[in-house]
Amino acid sequence: ASMFRRRVYDRQTGRTKALTTGFDQWVVSFVWASDSDTLYFTAPEGVEQPVFKTSVSHPQVTKVLDGYNDGLSVASGRLVFTHQSLTQPSEIYKASASGGALTPLTHMNRELMAGIEMNPGESVKTPGALGAQIESVLVKPPHFDPNKKYPGLMLIHGGPQGAWNDSWFYRWNAELFASFGYVVMATNFHGSVGYGQPFTAEISGDWGGAPYEDLMKATDYLQSLPYVEKDRIGAAGASYGGYMINWIA
Repeated sequence: ASMFRRRVYDRQTGRTKALTTGFDQWVVSFVWASDSDTLYFTAPEGVEQPVFKTSVSHPQVTKVLDGYNDGLSVASGRLVFTHQSLTQPSEIYKASASGGALTPLTHMNRELMAGIEMNPGESVKTPGALGAQIESVLVKPPHFDPNKKYPGLMLIHGGPQGAWNDSWFYRWNAELFASFGYVVMATNFHGSVGYGQPFTAEISGDWGGAPYEDLMKATDYLQSLPYVEKDRIGAAGASYGGYMINWIA
């Protein structure tokens, strides 16, 4: 898969200028600042989608905000955007254009979420194919007791150029799977975005190879956890995830 970079085209000179040179992640969306020079944009980074900035006059990428963010706009020198996590559906926030603390502007889901227990996703690193370290998100069930035994569930994302993030999924919600009593492992195998273009590209012509090895080693980790039933581990996935389920079988 090719990579989405940010460029600007000067209509007077006919020249194109790269604004994200050396930045090894996909640009998702962007917005101009009022100075008509600075660009704020979102891009994947591991399990997050931070806000970055660059400019036409100084095309150097710097990070502004961590977390999973989208829907960027700039107003009166502030950033306004949506922010979410595995335990929090998307809400609108604001922050200084230089970063810093996030201030919520909406509380649409506060009452709904108040009565729901969820555990935050935990980042887990396991050895993978081709000498890579593979990141997964581990989600424990509500009312988790480390002295009990739980079945495990491997979630396999689509794409394959996609990723599991610390974000609120409506279709494949890891917290909802966990609520049925599973310890959920969502693995960003080779081909996933957010880990640099070589990692994404290494799946090309090898859809069943490196990702399968990554997933098996992540499953070994899941099996090794003292609170997981070793002989009760399932897997679920659709699109490329369905392809991989068939490959495993």
